[in-house]
Amino acid sequence: MDSHVIRNYRSADRDRYVRFHAGAESICRFEDTFLLASLTGESPRPIEFSEEDFFLAEERGIIVGACRVIPEPAIDRAALMLLIEPGSLGEAVAGLLQAALKRAGDLNAARVHADLREEDSAARNLFTSLGFKPVRRYIEMALELEGASIAGPEHEELSHRPLEPGGEVEFTELQNRAFDGSWGFCPNTTTEIIEQLNAPGYGHHGVIITYHGDKAVGYCWTAEVNPPDQKGGAIIGRIHMMGIAPEFRGRGFGKYVLSSGLKHLTDKGIKTVELTMDDDNEAAHSLYKRAGFKPKTASVWYEKK
Repeated sequence: MDSHVIRNYRSADRDRYVRFHAGAESICRFEDTFLLASLTGESPRPIEFSEEDFFLAEERGIIVGACRVIPEPAIDRAALMLLIEPGSLGEAVAGLLQAALKRAGDLNAARVHADLREEDSAARNLFTSLGFKPVRRYIEMALELEGASIAGPEHEELSHRPLEPGGEVEFTELQNRAFDGSWGFCPNTTTEIIEQLNAPGYGHHGVIITYHGDKAVGYCWTAEVNPPDQKGGAIIGRIHMMGIAPEFRGRGFGKYVLSSGLKHLTDKGIKTVELTMDDDNEAAHSLYKRAGFKPKTASVWYEKK
């Protein structure tokens, strides 16, 4: 007889889930912080999710695991966010993954993706045993701002200013154009952008848009967050997203867009900045390396068709 129960999340589970989350560890690269902020009321605009896409594993009535299926029908995939009680990587987690895969099938997703820490061999072996295969590698990079040369020369034709409330529709369009065709990118809706802007540590002021005249060249979306690998640590800066509009690529504007975000974080008193980049993106790798970013850890996206 199984010692665990796999079932859907219910609204009555909120407080228990929040307590579980406080001590849980993420199998995927990041914890489900946007959902947590929504459930705790820290985010003034709750994110939308279906309880049918959210699974819990219980042992003797205690939550030991949670898995959220994030449908992305625009790119025919579903992504997973998986958290477990430390040391509970066993039958309960396998059960969560089986439930998530069934749900992805019900949603007609062509493939399921999960990003696992490269050094977590146990998690990678579990996913491999369930038919997942590695398809993409991402690098976590960090920059210590103290002593870093982030400003560089100003460009007389470029200006920078933060995203203004009311500009979310235009910003959504800019982000989707900047990342169109990028591996794993699902076009955002304005609602999703607003949900993220309302999350703790985020905000309109942290999105620095670079203009050439009155045309948006690109943007550097920054945030001030707890380190993903140490709860309760000193607040760090994060480059959440950075993109250049297609018509402005190849003109050397990337360094100005990046420096605008780094300057913003420096002015906020941030000491360390982190970001995640696709290991196959040679242009981004060159840009961040020149800025002084150094590799910290890596993660691997696993896929099951």
